[in-house]
Amino acid sequence: MIIKIPETINKEVEINHPYYSKSNCFAYKVISEELVIHVNYKSDNYRAIEQRSIRSCEPFAEDAIKITEEEFWLLYNDTKEKLYELAISG
Repeated sequence: MIIKIPETINKEVEINHPYYSKSNCFAYKVISEELVIHVNYKSDNYRAIEQRSIRSCEPFAEDAIKITEEEFWLLYNDTKEKLYELAISG
């Protein structure tokens, strides 16, 4: 019998703040050793911009890629606009 067990790898990485990354539907701005600005930018059903603990999100996940500050702000501002449109239409 073969049993699949998910494997978690903990590693230390040295970064400079701020650090920007994105995955399939999240963008991250690491602002300290503990805090991240987390942007849920892709879902049409749920968008969010929030401050989160770095432990509660995955700015360094395998599928996360490093992005530029400009790329982060494009995703952030697009999400902000979609939230604004939702707020004024509802």
